[in-house]
Amino acid sequence: MKILITGGTNGMGKGVAKVLASIGNQSHEIIILCRSKEIGETVIEEFKSTTLNEKNFTNYM
Repeated sequence: MKILITGGTNGMGKGVAKVLASIGNQSHEIIILCRSKEIGETVIEEFKSTTLNEKNFTNYM
């Protein structure tokens, strides 16, 4: 399943994306919609390091 999160780089959107990313054994893709590609990539790297989830992230600006 694909999950689209708007505003995934800040506030509630970021919080929801992080919670979903930290769920173990997931088979869905988290898509973060944001205005800045650089900030989106930074958030994805943050999620990968803090949630230990190395996959299932996509950044669209």
